[in-house]
Amino acid sequence: MDDQAKQGKPAGASRTELSVAMLPQDANPYGSIHGGVILKNID
Repeated sequence: MDDQAKQGKPAGASRTELSVAMLPQDANPYGSIHGGVILKNID
């Protein structure tokens, strides 16, 4: 194994994505998602 293959990459070169389908009960009457629902998914 050469030296280049042993080196990792910096955290800034990585990215994480998450997609969650929001349901009607997650929204208010105006169609906006409640902040608590978003925080629950982040936590």
